[in-house]
Amino acid sequence: MRSSERDFMQKAKCVKLKQDMNFFFPDEHDAEGIAAGAAYCKRCPVRKECLAFAQRNQIPNGTWGGVSEWERKKSRDPHNFETEDYQSNIFELLADLL
Repeated sequence: MRSSERDFMQKAKCVKLKQDMNFFFPDEHDAEGIAAGAAYCKRCPVRKECLAFAQRNQIPNGTWGGVSEWERKKSRDPHNFETEDYQSNIFELLADLL
């Protein structure tokens, strides 16, 4: 992984977070923790870059760019691409990022 690929991280809102970065890596069953991490990312200036970084590097854990590991995993599952629910979720996710 090139350092220039991570340059966006210096502008990330979470860099200023005074608490432990584990905030973005809650237990997979902790719905409140997952939602809190995603909400924190909502106004981050490099949210798109963060999500792209996680997807490009296939990072399996944590919330990146406001998207949970479960949401990223679901988007990679080829069986989900044809379902109406999947398409609706992806369109909502993309609209949120724009």
